[in-house]
Amino acid sequence: MTGKRTVMVVVIGIAMTLVIALLTTSLGSTVLTMVSIVKSRSMKPLPPEAQMFKDMEYAVYRGESMQLDIYLPPTEGPYPLIIWFHGGAWMMGDRTEIEPGALAQVERGYALASVSYSLTDKAVWPVQAYQVKAAIRWLRAHAEEYNFDPDRFIAWGMSAGGHLACIIGTSEGVESLEDVSLGNGEYSSRVQAVVSWYTPTDLLQMFDDDADSIGARLLGCPVQSCPEKAAAASPITYLTPDAPPFYLMHGTSDALVPHNQSVILYKALQEAGVEATFISLPGYVHMDHRFNTGDRIAGVQEFLDSLFMQ
Repeated sequence: MTGKRTVMVVVIGIAMTLVIALLTTSLGSTVLTMVSIVKSRSMKPLPPEAQMFKDMEYAVYRGESMQLDIYLPPTEGPYPLIIWFHGGAWMMGDRTEIEPGALAQVERGYALASVSYSLTDKAVWPVQAYQVKAAIRWLRAHAEEYNFDPDRFIAWGMSAGGHLACIIGTSEGVESLEDVSLGNGEYSSRVQAVVSWYTPTDLLQMFDDDADSIGARLLGCPVQSCPEKAAAASPITYLTPDAPPFYLMHGTSDALVPHNQSVILYKALQEAGVEATFISLPGYVHMDHRFNTGDRIAGVQEFLDSLFMQ
């Protein structure tokens, strides 16, 4: 893509139909509530002609096989590839948890790879960045095998997974977030677009100094006590005018990741001259099922198709 399209803000107001217990940034039953919602959602069935490749090893980290799953559409390639990162506060969840709106793109001609990364009971930042970038390099190295178009890679995630998608989008070429010892170092970890739902973007502005917060679990220290680590884990830190187009969505009633986290990134994208769209959704809560419906998912599809299906 050359040039930048005009940025826009769209505000959609719909009465809230999903009620979730108050979510906080500290650990406990409220975070478990968030994950139980993911587990209970019905996944959109794949078309019968779609191909699945499960448990593909993209790297080995400290003796553990890091894996991803691949879903190929029932159409001719080469395919644009959505690289999906699950949520779960960096502390829970797995790659089988794919939002229905993302998985539905397989039927529309997009390949999808859902990536596992180490949770905070096993590793702290920047290990997660090392891993997800290694996954992208692996996917690009195997593009011919699976008929991906290596110039049409999309990072898409929600919540903690959206954080990873955003940091991939803003930090191309940042050596401190890339561990080429995990393999395929000759390939780029760049993506050509980012879709992010209700995402932490500036950890210093999101977390206090609670040693039990999910931010502290990610960094290995209370966030305000280690500002350099917090900045190093924040997508906004690395933003340059060379970042790919972004599509952000966030609900104003999100009690886990403040709505302002997406506002912060959106304003920074505007200032950098990066193509960006921000959909602010009044009354929507964290993990609101309506992100996957109606005009919300249609807007994502229009964004993707305008970049990759022309």
